[in-house]
Amino acid sequence: MILLLLLLTPEAPAQRIYDNSGRQIGRVDSNRYYECSGRLIGRVDNDRVHDGRGRIIGRIDDNRLYDGSGRQIGRTSVNQL
Repeated sequence: MILLLLLLTPEAPAQRIYDNSGRQIGRVDSNRYYECSGRLIGRVDNDRVHDGRGRIIGRIDDNRLYDGSGRQIGRTSVNQL
């Protein structure tokens, strides 16, 4: 039953991550955060970006990416990849 629910749940569209100059620096796909090269950095949970050890390293709020100290370092764009 749970597997069926997971299969019927629509997949969220992937988000591309851009720095402040507009250069793509990564992507979020299935709650996983990847560098542009494809290397897994961590995960996104409740708009918080966690590293591989589970530490919060940033957040995504209103399509903007912030680092751990609260500075805006980029933006997201919802796109199907």
